[in-house]
Amino acid sequence: MAKEAEMTPQVLLHGHFSPELRCVATVLGHLPVHLVVFDNLQTPPDPAALVIYAYRPGLEHSQIVQALTAAYPATPLVAIGPDYSEAIHRDLSRYPHVTYLSLNTPTAEKLNRFRTWLGLTGPHPLHVGPLTLNPDTGTVRCHERPLPLTATEFELLSVLMEHPGQRFTVSALEPMLSCKGVAVHVYQVRRKLAVLNMDGLLRGDASRGYTIDARTSVRRTPNPSTALRRHLLRL
Repeated sequence: MAKEAEMTPQVLLHGHFSPELRCVATVLGHLPVHLVVFDNLQTPPDPAALVIYAYRPGLEHSQIVQALTAAYPATPLVAIGPDYSEAIHRDLSRYPHVTYLSLNTPTAEKLNRFRTWLGLTGPHPLHVGPLTLNPDTGTVRCHERPLPLTATEFELLSVLMEHPGQRFTVSALEPMLSCKGVAVHVYQVRRKLAVLNMDGLLRGDASRGYTIDARTSVRRTPNPSTALRRHLLRL
């Protein structure tokens, strides 16, 4: 077991566990890595395969980069933050060894980039009952049929399928998805699952939180009028 732990890449998340780092941790949860969150640069953890921190402009960013570079001179540094703007470009141009990753980067692309930085290969699909989510290709299938989702809906399903049976409140999901209106996205996913008669997979509501669990789902045989209505929704 000790040898296996040594072979698992260690990824360091620097800073308080902010919404940006929670988003990254959710994506990295799909990979075989060991995550360590730390804030004190005076006593940094052991060397790691990758160091990620939440981007903060100005003097604070300069100090963070200098401290991380001194502590991990041979380790890739990744700054996570909002869309890449001209101001961010000017700020980061002074640090060519720092790679910037936008929070709005699709999950599949985030995973591919993390795998490249960590030297990992191979797909890691998620399975819950008849649902299969492939982070590498950004696709979801239900009973072997494609389930078309928006980027936010895909992120939502990724979080829930990574922890089947666990209930997530709206306040917990919003920073992970970097969006508001979680209930609307849940409704849209349910509507698409309903076309395949599998909307029972996604349980809960905005007041109690949401979970996905195949044990609570029963595939129903719809009556003809219901089937027609759901078919029209797909058009």
